[in-house]
Amino acid sequence: MEPPRPSLGKKVGSVLLFLIGVPGILAAILTLLPRVTVTVSDPVDPDNPFSASATVTNTGYIPLESVMPYVGLGGIRTTGGPPEEKGFKPIYIPKFRRKDWPVRDLGLDDKFTFSLNEIWSAQSLESADVGVWVDYEVPVLHWKREKLFPIVARKQTNGKLYWYAKTKE
Repeated sequence: MEPPRPSLGKKVGSVLLFLIGVPGILAAILTLLPRVTVTVSDPVDPDNPFSASATVTNTGYIPLESVMPYVGLGGIRTTGGPPEEKGFKPIYIPKFRRKDWPVRDLGLDDKFTFSLNEIWSAQSLESADVGVWVDYEVPVLHWKREKLFPIVARKQTNGKLYWYAKTKE
């Protein structure tokens, strides 16, 4: 006696359910990945671009533990300094951080802000390329992660420097 064979409709239904279900499950898992963002404000003092503040935000759906910001040096050019090298690729190391900055835990949409001039202040700046590093830990799994947010200061037509996000190279 042969076992009954599934009908064509059941086979097609099973394949469709698989093709729809697998991407749906992957999309659901991807939404749970940790996400942190950094935004940089315009400078409070237009003559000092390092008076800008950086805001670190947890934009993911899971809380983050042990969140620590660092500011890494890519390149700083002062007035009268040598021109930027073509093809220069900054690595944003060394990383600097103030000892009095607390280590924070961030829940959903939690954020904190720090000022770039807590690390550096520069006079007669022509351009700057720095990176804001964020180290954090994913709870329960205890994954230690870090993410880099490169930013550059560019001179505008008013002669003042403003910060812009930069893509990683």
